[in-house]
Amino acid sequence: MLAVATLLALPLAVSTLRNVPAFLMLAAPALTRLTYPTVREGKEVGRNVGSSRSITVWLPVTAAVAGLIVVGTAWRAPWRILGWTPVSRLAAAAIQSCRPPVYNTYPDGGPLIWFVPEKQVFIDSRQDQYPIAFVQAASRVEATGDYRALFDRWGINCAALPPTSPTVAALERDNWVVKFSDPAWVVLERPAR
Repeated sequence: MLAVATLLALPLAVSTLRNVPAFLMLAAPALTRLTYPTVREGKEVGRNVGSSRSITVWLPVTAAVAGLIVVGTAWRAPWRILGWTPVSRLAAAAIQSCRPPVYNTYPDGGPLIWFVPEKQVFIDSRQDQYPIAFVQAASRVEATGDYRALFDRWGINCAALPPTSPTVAALERDNWVVKFSDPAWVVLERPAR
């Protein structure tokens, strides 16, 4: 049953990072059940003791060594795909200098909290603590670029967005000032009134 539950959780863990801990909580006991001999009333049942002991020693050792090699390689020459620096120093400085409140997209809240901890984020995908209507409103802005109602309601003065966001084009049309731009971020500020 544990192995089946683990296999069912695997696609969820691959598709969304927040599902990885739940997958690992299932995978760890499933792995031990599949590699350790079954014990009933003090007797080992159904497996060759010698082969199961060698599996229980070499499987985690092999996995640990492989993990160390992969992480060590990625650490020495950072792999771009890992996105270990999702916010450059220049982007962080531009966001830091923004007049609050700062608007950001749902997936960008976590990196902003990490790289610009002094600024409060608008929304953050790491937790589902926001009301559904709030998340939907922010998602609509990002899907359509129609920002005015949301920005007016929350008094947004600055936006830190990916360049592909339709909101960037809408803000530029409305004369918001581009304070910073790089391939990952565009920081725009409301024009002075």
